[in-house]
Amino acid sequence: MYINTSNIYLFNTFFLDKKGKKYTRWIKVRKFALSQKVTYQFLLLTLDFGEEQEDIPYWQKLMCYLFDEIILEITYSDTAYSQVKTQRIRNHDTLKKAWDRLRTSLSVDHKGIVMWNYFQQMDQLMGNHDLLLDFVYRTSVYGVFLGATENKDSFFGEDGSLEETSLEEEGLKYEVLIKKA
Repeated sequence: MYINTSNIYLFNTFFLDKKGKKYTRWIKVRKFALSQKVTYQFLLLTLDFGEEQEDIPYWQKLMCYLFDEIILEITYSDTAYSQVKTQRIRNHDTLKKAWDRLRTSLSVDHKGIVMWNYFQQMDQLMGNHDLLLDFVYRTSVYGVFLGATENKDSFFGEDGSLEETSLEEEGLKYEVLIKKA
């Protein structure tokens, strides 16, 4: 049985909104390959809300850190990793518990229909594994990185680094730099 633990990446994303506000995050990604399974461990290192940091409500910042670690496990039908068989968020239960604690804490000071609706959406996301997977694959979460690693020939150079690239979606611009650590 072969375990490959040499694939460690640093993933830097810049989010530019319609008003030109820039948000930056650095993520460390470890990729483990074992037989027909590939596991990605995403660990948020820093999150910078830029000059507008004071304008962002504290509870929204806390929500960003709720997903500071995601462990995605993909099982393939073959050892060439060409046909996905199953996918799962291995730390789904941990995320649900963290959300329950955060929701309890936030509900003390944050009331109203808007917050209630937000809490309901988050409860639904945390209670449904497929919705959580869709969330992880969003461009604004880890979709750009996962797309780049699935299509290595067009994104990565021989040294494993990715030239800076950008993508626009739903009025947001994402600039990405991925490199081997």
